Amino acid sequence: MVKSLYTENGWVNIPAIRVYQEEQQLPFCFCWGGRGIGKTYGALQDSSEQALADPEGRHKFILVRRTQSQVDIISKQDLSPFKRIDLDQNVFTECRPISKFTTGFYRDEKLIGYVAALSTFSNLRGFDASDVDNIIFDEFIPENHEKPIRNEADALLNLYETVNRNRELGGQPPVRLACYANSNNIANAIFSGLGLISTVERMERKRREQWELRDRGVLLLNLNNSPISRKKAQTALYRLSGEDTQ
Repeated sequence: MVKSLYTENGWVNIPAIRVYQEEQQLPFCFCWGGRGIGKTYGALQDSSEQALADPEGRHKFILVRRTQSQVDIISKQDLSPFKRIDLDQNVFTECRPISKFTTGFYRDEKLIGYVAALSTFSNLRGFDASDVDNIIFDEFIPENHEKPIRNEADALLNLYETVNRNRELGGQPPVRLACYANSNNIANAIFSGLGLISTVERMERKRREQWELRDRGVLLLNLNNSPISRKKAQTALYRLSGEDTQ
């Protein structure tokens, strides 16, 4: 199990999770629950640092959102998911369009990653993703008002196949897929399509934060009881809504 699931300040310890996945050969991670506890921030910060540290440019990431409209929004510079990271670190991550369906993230003129939509990724199947080793699927569990995507789990598997290709046949490690969500709706299309609902239900019953399916290369993380979530339970919005640690 991941020994340091949270940092000393209570945020999700994304680098520790990544290292554990790599060491234990668990390429698929599903991490849900706890709003604003550092999942997306930590994933993008860690992924950008990995990309920048690689002189050959072979450790880029793809940030995936469910719909093209979501991608179009966060592809705008003023609404970039790197905005908070850039402010905290005094850096600038530029968003530049690459095609109709995808945008590139650049730091100091170096391409470090892409953003694309699950719903339109089939339009990108011909592109060369050999420089990508990390997929970040943000908000993989939709909010209740969002429309479902037809065969959503299959779409995710097809996306992964497009990026991963045959690299394992050539002796390379598989692409790492990390899926994050605020919602704790376990009856979602991804869990259902991948046959994970019964395992996640077992986690809930046993109050387990971590669960591994080693034969499938899957790491499951339920972060509803993070230190930051407990602190946020006392804030104005959570008192108004009657929520506790969600």
